[in-house]
Amino acid sequence: MPLFLRVLTVFACLMSLAPPGGAGAEGFDLVPNITLREEYNDNIFFSVQDQDSDIITTVSPGLNILERTERLNLALTGRLDGIYYADLPELDAVDQHYRGHLGYQFTERLGLLSDAGYIEDSRPDRDVFETGLVQSAQTRKRRFFLVGGDYRSGDNTSNNLFYRYEQSDYADQQLADSRVHAVDFQHTWDARRFFEETLGHLDLGYANADFSTSQVESVSGTIGAAWNATELWRLKVDLGARYTVTDFLTADTTRDLSGVGKATIEYRDVYTSVNLVFLHDLREARGRGGTAYRTELTGWAGYRLSEKFRLTLSAGYFLNRSRQETGSIVEVDTQTLRVRPGLRYEFTEDLAAEAAYNYTRVRDDIARTSATQNLVFGQLYWQWPMFD
Repeated sequence: MPLFLRVLTVFACLMSLAPPGGAGAEGFDLVPNITLREEYNDNIFFSVQDQDSDIITTVSPGLNILERTERLNLALTGRLDGIYYADLPELDAVDQHYRGHLGYQFTERLGLLSDAGYIEDSRPDRDVFETGLVQSAQTRKRRFFLVGGDYRSGDNTSNNLFYRYEQSDYADQQLADSRVHAVDFQHTWDARRFFEETLGHLDLGYANADFSTSQVESVSGTIGAAWNATELWRLKVDLGARYTVTDFLTADTTRDLSGVGKATIEYRDVYTSVNLVFLHDLREARGRGGTAYRTELTGWAGYRLSEKFRLTLSAGYFLNRSRQETGSIVEVDTQTLRVRPGLRYEFTEDLAAEAAYNYTRVRDDIARTSATQNLVFGQLYWQWPMFD
């Protein structure tokens, strides 16, 4: 069945869960949109030598379907990215992005959440902002699915259970496909009797990752707290451990115990928004056929100069390193630094322009090489809600 028919089928099934009547019709919106982007990239493949530069035009038509009632929260999004290279037409591609989100509140205490998506992408820098790892220009097909429930036993006490599945398939035979199953349980409780404006939380998880040359199983547990220091500042910290068993098809089974942690600092006032995240944990090294320990420090800041004009800055540092105990078929030891200052101007609620400069440096400590990429882009986004 063609992909767009599958998307329509999923939409029809999800819509059948919506309660009939006026509230559903009042919360429905259909939002076509389009993004036009022009960029200059001086090192498309992050090459150390013989760097390929080009002017890239991206045309991205999309469609958002939204349905909101007192119980239902439904969002379906679809987007095509037509990517056209001025000097390297062999890299031209049409990437696809589809996602569906469904939340349904059965009672005041019990709710259901599900999320599913399909992504077909091809840019070598598609994962740099998320993982710090560079990919090839070959097509990758990703499918993901999440379903879970939320039960609230009190105003600030809840229990969440989620199952997640992700599948990645690469057109490049030198890259490793993967299948990941994960189950996570989260318990949140009111800790204000110990600290003001504080919630405690306990997370327990199990993951099974199947690669072409290995299978990785892990269990993890973290405990932490979220503290609203003031109306402007919020701090969240989680600390714990992960136990990993890696079964290599051509070698012995290995075991590893490591610490994991995550900390988030948020600040928000009328003009300024800041978000800083520190993370250390075991993550899939996409395309490398295994896992790697990732340490990252990322941040985003925005400052509103006026009602329509905003300055933005995002930055990140990623350290990806595979160990002998939990390695990948391709050894990983990279450091990635990225910085992106930008400007955004909103002509109206539905029309906005953005321009930014992005600097990325990728250092490979195994090959003892370093590559940089300078990228400048400008883009225009326009949407037209049809039932607003």
